[in-house]
Amino acid sequence: MKSKRFYQHVWFWIMALITIFAIGFATYVANNDGQLPTFCKSKTSNKWHFRGNTYYAGKLNTTFTSGEIIDGMNGTKVFILHGKMTNVSKEEADASAMYAVVHAYQKTNSTNQKLDPGVPAVNDDFSVPYQTESDNLNQKVLPGKTVPVVLEYTLVNNNPINVTFEDAKFNKVGSKSYKIKM
Repeated sequence: MKSKRFYQHVWFWIMALITIFAIGFATYVANNDGQLPTFCKSKTSNKWHFRGNTYYAGKLNTTFTSGEIIDGMNGTKVFILHGKMTNVSKEEADASAMYAVVHAYQKTNSTNQKLDPGVPAVNDDFSVPYQTESDNLNQKVLPGKTVPVVLEYTLVNNNPINVTFEDAKFNKVGSKSYKIKM
């Protein structure tokens, strides 16, 4: 009979602790705009990642469709990475940070050199190739809308280009290599 009473007390305290934890947890979530505590978040649930040809960056998803080499200013060659950027949120999304989290590199004889943003050569009619697509990276994309974009990098040689993608904390989340023909 005493063991039955012992188990009743144990179960009482277990249920009391579960109830207290549940109330505390619900209060935390309610006071933090529905955000779960850090210990509940999966390390793989990062909203920022790169898969296939698509870079998932919070409110903006960019699918890269192709790359090409064009003439740049002062006799340089510029790698143009074409993409379509979609705002997947319900509010405007600022696209201007793309160059802060997407980088291009080429190997030289001694380094893996980070490429500078490129400047295409002006056409005979004084137009700049892909100007609209480039300007879209300085705009706010409306909810649910897709805009064409380009990333432009000045090449240092004929070696393949490795493009890296980072999350909001500047941790690498993916990369893709592009072979070039000049």
